[in-house]
Formats: sequence, structure tokens, C-alpha cells
Amino acid sequence: MSKDSRAKEITQSPIHSAQKHKSANKYEISSEWYRTMVKGSEEGFLLFESNGAIIDVNESLCSMLGYSREEMLSTTVLDYDFGLNNNCEKLSKMVDQLKQLGGIHHFESQLKCKIGIIIDVIGSIQYLDIESGLIFCFFHDVTEHKMLERKLEESERKYRELFDDAPIAYIYVDFNGFIRDSNKEARKLLGYTHDELTGIKIYDLHPDELKDEGMLIFKQATQGKIIQDKEVIHISKDGYKIYCLLSINPLKNAEGKTIALRSTLKDITLRKYIEQQLEESKEFSDNIIRSMKDGFSTVNDKGVQLDVNDAFCLMTGYSYDELVGKQAPFPYWPEEEYRSIQEAFQKTLKSEFDDFELVFKRKNGERFPVIVSPYYMKRPRGEITYFMATVKDITERKKMEKQLQESKEFSEKVVRVMKDGFSMFNSEGILLNVNEALCRMTGFEYNELVGQKRPFPYWAEEEYDSINAAFQKVLAGESSDFELVYKRKNGERFPVLVSPYSMIDAGGKFRYFMATIKDITERKKMTEAVRLEAERLKSLAEIVQYESESIQQLLDFTLEEAIKLTKSKFGYINFYDEDKKEFTFNTWSKETMKECNIIDTPMVFHLENTGIWGEVVRQSKPIIVNDFQANNPLKKGYPVGHAEIHKYLTIPVFFQNRIVAVIAVANKETDYNESDTQQLILLMDSVWKAVLRKRAEEELKNQLQKKMEYTRALVHELKTPLTSLQIASDILCEIATASPYLDVSNNISRSVKQLSKRADELLDIARGEIGLLNLRYRKVNLEAFCAGIKEELIPIASKKGISLECNKDIDIASVKMDDERILQVIYNLFDNALKFTPRGGKIVMSITTDKDNIFISVKDNGCGISKEKMENLFNPRKTSPENNQRFSGLGVGLILSKMLIELHGGNLRVESEMHKGSTFMFSLPLHVHKQVESQS
Repeated sequence: MSKDSRAKEITQSPIHSAQKHKSANKYEISSEWYRTMVKGSEEGFLLFESNGAIIDVNESLCSMLGYSREEMLSTTVLDYDFGLNNNCEKLSKMVDQLKQLGGIHHFESQLKCKIGIIIDVIGSIQYLDIESGLIFCFFHDVTEHKMLERKLEESERKYRELFDDAPIAYIYVDFNGFIRDSNKEARKLLGYTHDELTGIKIYDLHPDELKDEGMLIFKQATQGKIIQDKEVIHISKDGYKIYCLLSINPLKNAEGKTIALRSTLKDITLRKYIEQQLEESKEFSDNIIRSMKDGFSTVNDKGVQLDVNDAFCLMTGYSYDELVGKQAPFPYWPEEEYRSIQEAFQKTLKSEFDDFELVFKRKNGERFPVIVSPYYMKRPRGEITYFMATVKDITERKKMEKQLQESKEFSEKVVRVMKDGFSMFNSEGILLNVNEALCRMTGFEYNELVGQKRPFPYWAEEEYDSINAAFQKVLAGESSDFELVYKRKNGERFPVLVSPYSMIDAGGKFRYFMATIKDITERKKMTEAVRLEAERLKSLAEIVQYESESIQQLLDFTLEEAIKLTKSKFGYINFYDEDKKEFTFNTWSKETMKECNIIDTPMVFHLENTGIWGEVVRQSKPIIVNDFQANNPLKKGYPVGHAEIHKYLTIPVFFQNRIVAVIAVANKETDYNESDTQQLILLMDSVWKAVLRKRAEEELKNQLQKKMEYTRALVHELKTPLTSLQIASDILCEIATASPYLDVSNNISRSVKQLSKRADELLDIARGEIGLLNLRYRKVNLEAFCAGIKEELIPIASKKGISLECNKDIDIASVKMDDERILQVIYNLFDNALKFTPRGGKIVMSITTDKDNIFISVKDNGCGISKEKMENLFNPRKTSPENNQRFSGLGVGLILSKMLIELHGGNLRVESEMHKGSTFMFSLPLHVHKQVESQS
């Protein structure tokens, strides 16, 4: 028969023929089981002929597809898809296969409903009667199950994407130590492909000398130890050392069994590098200090001048801003010396750190000889970060080399002190000679000094007594250096270090007094900078160690430290939103609040509405105003009641090249300067990182809270249908009068109650793990408490044929505790003892007290627990078949019990011996700590 003729037969044949009715009636009348299938089955039932014509259906199938019985009896199986795609040949093949194979066949398919939607079904099909060609099917709707499977597949796909694209390096390791999976970040960190990394043993990534330690860490992890932020070293594929923080956690399957280990690696190589740099910073600082007499220069690997010192600027005649940030060749390199300088640079790259004699030029074009002592700094991987050099102006040394050949002893000594100021006077106190350095230092001309009688013009009047005292010491043979104060021609005072010595003639008579004078202004500044740095570091240490409960508290404390550091009177910290161009007032100092009397102070200001205090953002740089009361076109005034400002300093706080906040201080007694600015910049740079960490901590707390809400919602979703089941089972228990229905109803009721109890315990454990499980303390009468336990538990034990002995030895009348939670613990322990004590056995419950504690124990003579299994009784992430059998599922009851006892400040422990029984005992303190009670 052709395909077209077959389709015509199915669609045009009269379905309700007398013969078909006769066949159907025959089975309905003669077969009791047929009527049961058609009418009583909850699954959909379909009876059809081999040509597809439907003979009979039940109400379940009609309800499933949305058709009436009459509608379906006038159709064929092809009208409902049936996995045949309206294909007659497929129907014919299916019928033939059923006839050949015989028996029942199960299959998955899809049916089309009346409203057009497709549902997933699991079907069972067989011939009812091969002779008559009648076939019947049962259908079970699994649409929801299929949807869940598809969602699970999608969830697994998304999880894989999240895992692979996670910013943290993840590695999965089996119990033999082999790497089984890794994400992109891990492969990027270690330099391997996925296939290269898979199959490597995890401890083979350690350096050879650290493999034993790596194996020990792995062994501890396989034994159940949680490895948290362990500092380790891995070797990348290209041989570089990578410093990491390693964390290892067990990976469990749906049954809670540990199947692998999950390792997370946090790259701290940069941090290690910074730590190494900090260790080298002292040496670096020492090198700078040692070179402060001469010029000092720093250049990065891109040829950009990073830093120069004041001596270098003085030497070349260029200002700091004219040199720093410039690209080589630098302004002080003479064109004719480019080649010599490049050769010296190439030798340095080869680690030839010899001094080079070169010629530099001053800003006025003058050439002068220098000795350059170069060296460079490298990163841990060997890249050069920057070059440093000390530069000595040897102009005077060149002069001295010439004069040493011509001059006498006196001239030789004068030349040796030409780097610093030099003066010489005779026994009459007449100034005989000075050098140019002293003239430059004091601002006086040579002719204005030579021939003068002491006191000399550069002696500060207030220092006369000190200078004369120093002079007398030199005459007495003391040659110590003296720290004095000189004055310049313009009256400015400056500190100097005087190194004196005297010349005595052959008869021992004093002839000349000579001294070198060093301007120690910069050294004083450096000393002051070191002092300020020490104060800043002290403030920073106090801020870092400050235990704040919120970002607000941290910023309040930071502001007070900033005010103290800059010797200011008050200040504020504002957040700034670059997108909205808005300031949000966040932190005021205590003194500001005392002096400010503004009513209804706004908390948010738009940048365009701000005056001079908004310039810190508009100009993106610190703003200093040391005469705030003076007229200024940028000022918009401040409201009545605002604290009066005299001196003002504000700086922007940058994060990722964006201004995120500003800090301001005001009313320092002296003027604000660059040092104050740098102190605030360095302080806020470190503090803002602490603020970001604090924000991360607060975000983590929020996530934990969300996790708790999710768990609570999950338990609610579990308990909502359980409530309906409980009501239904209670009704069944009431109406069922005989077995097996009464037994089934009771089993359903007990199971629903047990499941509801487990859901409550799971929620309590989730609360406990994030610190939200609270106790409700009240005063409990111990006598009544013990009597209630006995009255409740003895009937239960008797029903199982087990004797229960309740002993008490108490010396106190009442105690504070959460009696409902303690009863929950006792019932859990009693329930476990009851399960594993054989009929005819005995359970002993004891309650005793001493002066500090209550002791409650539950002892049975059941099967006992092995020592190996007792190690994981209280571990929610360690389960075993024995634990599952003994402690109901995941053992949540025992885990929750331990958590509740520890919340009370007590301790839960177990003693057991195989085949002799177990004793669970716990203690409760009689005197509840006030802090524990308040937290509960």
C-alpha cells in the first residue's frame, strides 16, 4: 500500500464502525483490568488501532491534552504528534516493530495539546490483541521534569562559563594529586594550556626544594583539613616563580561525598615584589642620603627623568620642573657628549658599574666636568625598572689638581674645602679669605666680607654667644663640628655645620682660624621630612590597626589623625561622584561640629554650586589658601554660622584615575606647605585602600545575609507543601480504620513531620554558620525541667521495649538558659540512642551540677561507634554511610546540637566503644556571660 493510500485509509475510514464498537465493548465487558486501566488510572490511557484510529481514552488523558472524550474518539494518533511528525510511514513502522517484538515497550515522546503547546511524556505501549490490531498506551506527563532537566543543563552550562571566566584561579585535583580541571585564570597564571595542565600532579608545580611541603599540604587537604590562604610558590611553565595564596576546599557530590579538591590561587607575586622593594628601600634611602652632597638622578627604563635632588639642580642651574618628566637626551647633556653618554649607558646595561668622567652643561651653556656613578634596580623577573646615578661636580677638583702642582700647603687645604663654604681669619679676628661657596651661601660679595672684623656680617646676632663659645673650644684644642645658625644678606636665617680647625706656628702661637661651612638646610628639611614621615606612618599604623565597625568610623578616625598630623584645628572628608559631579558630605571633625552653627545643612552639593573649595576637583590638584579671609574671585562665601576659616588645605583622593573623595583641613597656626600636602596624599592613598577593603567586607556581610534569606526562602518553599501534606496525612489517619491504609497514613505523617524537622534544623544550621542563630534566655526551674523530660521520654522508650532511667543530682533550683533549644538537643540525642539500642536494651539519662556547670548525658548500650567514624560526627562536610544511617541523612540534628551547646558557652562530646554503646554528654555554664546573653 502506498503512503498516500495509507494516509487516506487512516483519515477517511469510519472510526466508529459497528465492528470497532463491538471490539471495544468486548474488552470492556470481559476484562476487569481493562476497566481499571481506562477509568481508575491517574496516567493517560489511549487505545487505538494499527491504522492510528483512536478507539478509547480515559479522563486522565483528556485532561492532560485539553480535549473532551468525544473529540479524541473522532481523531487519530497522528493528530497528537506522538513523535510521528504526522508521518504515516513512521506509524506503520512502529506498529510492525510492536508486532515483531511483542511485550511492553517504554519510550519518551511529546504530545500536542488542544491549545497548541507540546508536553513531554513517558509512555508504555503494547498490543492489547494482535488479532484485532488493538494497541494501548499509558502516558505520564513529565513536562515539568523535562523543564527542570533543561534548566539544570542551562545552570550547569552557566556554571561552567562562570568557572572558566572567573577572575580567580581555580584548579580541581583528584585524591591522587592529579589536576583534572582548571579555569582560564589558572592557566594564564601558570602559563599552561588546559591539556598541558591536566594530568600534572599539583605538588609538581612547586619548586624542587618545596615539593615535600607541597605534598604535605595536599595530604592534609585529603584528610579533611581546610587549607586557607597558605602562602606557597609555584613554578610557571616558563620557569618563573609565582607567589600565591593557596586555599583548598573539598568538592562534594549531591550525596555529600567528597570527590575531589578545589584549589584557589591568588597571585601575590606583585605584593612580594613590593615587599622586596620595601626591604630594599632602606638601602635605597641610604644611597640617596649618601649622595646628597652631590647630584642625584633617577631615570626609568623608557628614558624618562623621574627624580633629581636639589644639589643636582644647583649644579646644572635647572629647576626641578625643568628636568623631571623630560625624555632623554636631557637639557644638561652637551650635544658633543651624546656619544660618550650613550656608551656609558650601554656599559651600565652590561652590569659594568664603573664611574664615568663626562662633561655636562649648565642652563647658561657653561660646560663642567662630572663623575657619574651609575647603578640600576631590577624586578624579581629581571626587568630593569630604573637607573640611578650620583653626579659629582669635579670642577673644583680639576682646579685643585692644577693648584696642587703650583700652590703651597695652605692653598692645598683651601682647595680641599671648596665644595662647601670656607672662611679664614687671623688672631686679631680679621676675616682674611672666603670662598665662592660661602658667598653664594650667604648672599654677600667677596669684597663685603674680606677685611671685616668679627662679628662677621653672616653671623646671626642671637648666635654670638654660641659662636664665641665654639671659638674658645677650638682654641682649647677641641675640633668638634658645631651646628649654628647663620644669616643671609637678606636677613634670612639658615642652619650650618661648621667644621673648624686652627693653624699654629712653630712656636705654638695661634696664627689662623679656618672653617668649612656646610649649609644644612636641606638636611634639616630631610630630618623634618623623616619626622613627618614617622608621624604619618604612626598615624597610618594606628588607622590600619583601628578596629572599626563601619567605613564611617574608619573615616572619622582617619580625619582626626589627618588633623593631628597637619596640626590643624578641624577638617572634613567628602565623597565625590565624577559622573554626577556631586559632593556628599561624609565626615566632619569634632571641632567643626562645635564651631559650626548652620541649621539644615545640605548633605549633597553639585560641583557648579561650589566656590573655592570645589577647585580641588575642577583643577584636579591640591589647593592651599593660607589667607582665606582675603578677597578671592573663586570664593562664594560661606553661610552664616559656618566655622570661621583662616588657612585651608584640600587634596583630591584618586582611585583608578578618578576623583572619589576630597579631604580638607583648616586653621593650622602656621602656613600650609607642600609637606602638609604630601602627608595628606600619602595618608589618604593608604586609607582609601582600607576603605575599599572595608566596603568589600560590608559587601560580604550583605552577601551572607542574602544567603541566609535564600536559605530561609528555600526552607519556606519546602515547608509550604509539607504543611499541606501534613494536613492531608492527618485527615487520612482519621478516616483510615484498618491496615494497610492506616499504616500507610501513619508512615506518611511521620515522614512529613521528620522532613519538616530536618528543614527547620537546616535553617538553624545556616543561621548558626553566619552568626544569626540566637538564643532566648530565661530562668528555668530545674526540678520541673527534669520532670518534664522524664514524663515525655519514658513512654516513647517503653513503646520500643527499651527501659529509660532518668537520674538527677542537682544542687540549684533554677538556671538561665534557652530551655526550648536544650530540649531540642536532648531529644536529638535521645532519638539517636533509641534508634541504635536493641529491644530489651537500656538508656540512662543523667543531669548533674557543680558550682559552675550543668552536665547532661545520654548513655545507651547499643552498637557503638568506631573511633574512625567519631572524628567526623560533628563535621557537616564529612559524612559516611555509617553516619548517614546513625544520624539521619547528613547528621544535621547532631551538628545543630553541638552548635546550640556552644552558643550557650558549653561543650558537647561523645564517648563510645564498639558493641558496648555510646555516651553523648554536654555541659552548660551556670553563669551566663553578659556579652553572650546580650548577643543572644
